[in-house]
Amino acid sequence: MMFLFFMTRGDSPRLKFLLIFLAMIVLKNVYNSLISVLFNQFLIHHSLRPLLFFATAIAELVPIATFGIFAAICVIMNFALVLTVTPAVVIIYHRRFVAPKETQVPAHKTKKSTCTCCSSVFDEEKWVRAYLRLLTCGSDESRRSSIEKELDTSFEPVTPKTLAERESTLKPPSLRDKPIAWILVLGLAAFSCTMCILASRLRPPAQPEVWFTSDHMNTRTGKLFDGVYGSNEAGYYPALSIVWGMDKLKRKNFDPYVPDRNRGKVKFSNPPQLHLDLSQDQVLEACRGLRNFICKSGCIDEHLARPNSTVCFLEQFQEWHIQNFAGNTTYGLGETLFNQRLATFREETVPKSEENAIASWENLIGFVDGELRFFRIDTRLSLDLEGAIEKKKQVHKRTNKYVSRHCRNLDAHLPDVWQYSDAWVWYKAQAALVNGLLVGMAIAFPVAFVVLTSATQNIILAFFAIITIGCIVGNVLGLAYLFGWALGVKESIAGVVVIGLAVDYTIHIGHVYDVGRSDGLISREDKTISAVWTMGPTVVAGAVTTAGAAVFLLFAQLTFFTQMGILILSTIISSLIYSLFFFVPLLYVMGPQANNGNLRAIQHYITDTCCSSSCCSFSRIEAPTRELIKSPPPAADEDEKEPA
Repeated sequence: MMFLFFMTRGDSPRLKFLLIFLAMIVLKNVYNSLISVLFNQFLIHHSLRPLLFFATAIAELVPIATFGIFAAICVIMNFALVLTVTPAVVIIYHRRFVAPKETQVPAHKTKKSTCTCCSSVFDEEKWVRAYLRLLTCGSDESRRSSIEKELDTSFEPVTPKTLAERESTLKPPSLRDKPIAWILVLGLAAFSCTMCILASRLRPPAQPEVWFTSDHMNTRTGKLFDGVYGSNEAGYYPALSIVWGMDKLKRKNFDPYVPDRNRGKVKFSNPPQLHLDLSQDQVLEACRGLRNFICKSGCIDEHLARPNSTVCFLEQFQEWHIQNFAGNTTYGLGETLFNQRLATFREETVPKSEENAIASWENLIGFVDGELRFFRIDTRLSLDLEGAIEKKKQVHKRTNKYVSRHCRNLDAHLPDVWQYSDAWVWYKAQAALVNGLLVGMAIAFPVAFVVLTSATQNIILAFFAIITIGCIVGNVLGLAYLFGWALGVKESIAGVVVIGLAVDYTIHIGHVYDVGRSDGLISREDKTISAVWTMGPTVVAGAVTTAGAAVFLLFAQLTFFTQMGILILSTIISSLIYSLFFFVPLLYVMGPQANNGNLRAIQHYITDTCCSSSCCSFSRIEAPTRELIKSPPPAADEDEKEPA
């Protein structure tokens, strides 16, 4: 529907709604034909990951939000193509190429595979049997013998006739029984706690982030130009502007996805009365305070501003006025005369600064329609523009302290003041990346839990799955700490991807475990064996294909892609390990059996408890009887009527 809407942009609204209505009819028919078969599969396997990616759409940074939306749309489109294109291609292939060959070639002339090594290595049944024997090692003799019997023969579900007998034999979890499974669960739980502690120590980078390798041309060129060819070192330090006269920026109909349009309009404060002596003294005090303000935490030098980088228009204007008007100062001039001479100074001179080259006074002394509306003083911060976020945070605090101490409304005739720097833009972006990672996790985990609970209809199973997903995410971020990485841009973006990738294999196994209940399986052991037989090879194959696709990122030149590849590989390996050696053993020793944790059983229990009164019982049990009494008796057939 969205595709049809964008394809008909500019057309009449009637055509848009007609196409959307027709698309809704088609989707309704497809939905009705597939809902009975594919609802659970879609809800679990293909709706949870888009929801997790859509959770990043609330991020403050537009690239992160668009990444989440784009990834979610890709997953949805992939599911749609798998349901439509893939079956059609497989059917055409079998009908056109496979079926004719099978009918033409006799059965006794078909070639058999002579490669026994490959068949032995990739024997799925062999590996599944070995895994189940390891999982069930140390169990009691009765359970061990039953499992061996199931391994030696094809797995047969329990029939409904034996449900009552099996329910009576269910046992609570015990540490003495199933020792290997308990060792796997407790060992990986302790390891996961350790990795989560290491992940909590991740901090924003203390050094500038490196985007290229040390031998890359960009890095080597940057080192070559650092002072070798007399480059301007002042350009490495961000500019700071102290502005008077601007009230706010109106951004009506601003679109963050098209930032060049509707940039906004500036609303100015009341015209500043800079001709007054107190106003001029306040501006001069701000200039002197900016040069001498101490900044020991976060700054490169001991002062907030770089030496000889402060451009104070009022100091140069007073010097110019003394030279051109017989030694008279700017004090005592009227507003009209002061503004006229300031405008002349603005047109005839240029700023003088050794460390902060500025072409003109046009942006420092602002005249709008011939009236003075704003002015500012500029300097260069003693801060690396690509420096660490913690240092920028400290310098930002010192800058705000300077403004509140030297520039706030000491004189009521000057408008309010605010400070601006490009360093704060990148600082806010880095902080938004870290906050976006935390907010994404805070949203993704509850969303995953709600979807898992509603899909599996079992709150215990969903709780175990969420614990496993949390262990996977903590393990990956803990590995990032062990690699010596910091919580920078690359790690923050990759952390959002990890959440979407960590849920896959756990959900597959959990879903098949829950499906065993509909097949007549009630014990946790039978459900676990059924889930491993069904989804074990599929989970391993999915991990191999995803990891193989991520290997190519390791050969990229940008460190962002290499670290992304390492994080994706870590996520896939961690997901596979925790799914098979933590989640499956956890289900084997503590998984829900019978109706434990089932939402419908809980609903029936609450209904029976709350509706125990006679009135509720009458309305709940005898309602069909009362309706039957009120309804008229059915008419007799023609053959049953007695003759007159």
